Amino acid sequence: MVTPEATSDSGTRVLPLILDGGNRQLLVEWIDGHPSLEPVELADGIGETTFDVCILDKAAFRKHHDKLRTKKTTTAPVLLPYLLLLPDSESDIVETDAGQLADNVVTETVDELVTMPIQQAELHWRLAALLRLREQSLTLHDRKRELERQVDVFTTAQDIANVGAWEYDIDADEWWWSDEFRRIYGLSPDTPPSQTESFQYYHPEDRPIIEEAFDAAVEDGEPYDLDLRLTDAEDDHRWVRTIGEPQHVDGELSSVRGIVQDITERKDRQQ
Repeated sequence: MVTPEATSDSGTRVLPLILDGGNRQLLVEWIDGHPSLEPVELADGIGETTFDVCILDKAAFRKHHDKLRTKKTTTAPVLLPYLLLLPDSESDIVETDAGQLADNVVTETVDELVTMPIQQAELHWRLAALLRLREQSLTLHDRKRELERQVDVFTTAQDIANVGAWEYDIDADEWWWSDEFRRIYGLSPDTPPSQTESFQYYHPEDRPIIEEAFDAAVEDGEPYDLDLRLTDAEDDHRWVRTIGEPQHVDGELSSVRGIVQDITERKDRQQ
């Protein structure tokens, strides 16, 4: 998987995959003239070469097409952009050794196709646009990985600490429970979250306490932190610590989030 380390400190790595000697020399000189760009040489193969964008001509596309497609596939979902330069007279069809390659197959591999001759300013604009898309895809990929890591850590922490999470959306009048919340309550995965299911398992003497605390959180934004008795859906008796924290958006009370922790062992030790 491509990571942000693909971009070096000295600049963006550009692979000038141009087989025409004269055009390649001009392209390399142009890249060298931009401090933010760094030309890279083809290593042992496309797969072993690290770059952020590839600029190629028709001959290079024909020669390396399969490996370029493989490289793009292995870096997905991060975008690895390819910019194809074509003579104006041949911009409709790209030939391969097997005959002709349909335009839709070209677009599966190439992200930008420009005809030559091309002004340097336009080439710079096209290249900058592709690199912005790449940077955005890298950022989104990093955020997704971080979110997945946080979810994994949160899930592990719930399992270790016997803590279940819940949320009540006030405007939508909708509940959400975590898997550990359901386990503490002895509820099956297909049990729909609801206020009734959330409170009916508390001890009859403790049920008015949790209902009053929850109503104060929803109506007045008052948080609560309570130790209460609970008999789960499988008729097992527990002590739980239940916490509710009102949440605000733009100054308005929007939801209540909280946790339920199984503290039965701690209560047994105290008693």
